[in-house]
Amino acid sequence: MKTYLFLLLFVFQALSLSSQISLKGYHQEKIDPSLFEGRWKARWISYPGEAPNVYGVYHFRKSFDLEAVPSRFIVHVSADNRYKLYVNGKLVSLGPARGDIYNWSFETVDLAPYLRKGKNTLASVVWNYAERKPVAQISYDQTGFILQGNTGQEAVVNTDTTWVCLRNKAYAPWTEWQVLGYYVAGPGEELEASAYPWGWEQPDYDDRKWEKAVRGMDGATKGSRDYPGRLLVPSPIPPMDSRIERLAKLRQSEGIECPRGFPYWPKALTIPANTEVRLLLDNDYLTTGYFSLSFSKGKEAEIHIGYSEALYKREEESTTKSYALNGKGHRDELTDKLFIGYGDKIRADGGDNRLFTSLWWRTWRYVELKVKTASEPLVIEDLYGSRLLDVPGG
Repeated sequence: MKTYLFLLLFVFQALSLSSQISLKGYHQEKIDPSLFEGRWKARWISYPGEAPNVYGVYHFRKSFDLEAVPSRFIVHVSADNRYKLYVNGKLVSLGPARGDIYNWSFETVDLAPYLRKGKNTLASVVWNYAERKPVAQISYDQTGFILQGNTGQEAVVNTDTTWVCLRNKAYAPWTEWQVLGYYVAGPGEELEASAYPWGWEQPDYDDRKWEKAVRGMDGATKGSRDYPGRLLVPSPIPPMDSRIERLAKLRQSEGIECPRGFPYWPKALTIPANTEVRLLLDNDYLTTGYFSLSFSKGKEAEIHIGYSEALYKREEESTTKSYALNGKGHRDELTDKLFIGYGDKIRADGGDNRLFTSLWWRTWRYVELKVKTASEPLVIEDLYGSRLLDVPGG
């Protein structure tokens, strides 16, 4: 009887494992079947000399030549914690889709539309929030990036020591803001523009001083025998489309007069030297996306970007003559209300055409922009959100 029950349990577990392995990904038909049969040629790569699980933002690059542009050039890509992948300066993928160690998603992307004859460059930014990561974020507690070519044609871009990498010292976690209630979405970003490697994703960027990537464990899909790492599975969901979403209106302005139509219409706003400015911008409705701010000049200017669903009612307490918060009330109203929300911070470097885009997505209806310039005027060239949308029919 015990033997029978043991065999029954073994069969049940085997069938359960088999059913998990056979789950289909969104781009399953594009994946070479051999990639499910054993270890990948690509390796997980990381930055040399870095501790396994520390906060950091890292860039990886690989340049290669093509005699002609192929009709298809399919790769499979993933990272821990997250990544954005560029081809010749164009964002082509971000992820991975959220899962767990035993179901670690990879995205399947056809790079052919972004390639050209001659030199091509793949560039990725990978970040690890470590102990500051969102509660929902699973991690193997090791920063890593992997990219596997689908067939021999794409093997030239497999991640290994031919990739070069850089730790971006411009970033630090920023938490000098207040939110009310339970917050588990990770830190804001503090960016020192003078330390940022501007243009790192472009093919003409000079990466000769970058380090060689460290080669780690080879990749493997779920079902590979005795594999101790992340068990890779095809992403179960389609990639999301991105649409520019402009803030609808300016609700409050302190310290400067803004152009008519700002910020909905992209009009440059010059903030004079030695000036403090506060702008409250309204999107009209709650949204999520990646927030972008384009700016020039303004060396050593400090820019704070705050995000909030609504402002909080501020009522005077008659006994103490102090103020207390008393809920949000009507979301459209601003009178006697206080902005409270999480945010990002930028210190400008005086350069031209700087573009800050948050690594991770933000949530807002209201955006508070606070700027304090130093001895040079700052030009706010544009600000907007990139909203992620489900692919129609996906």
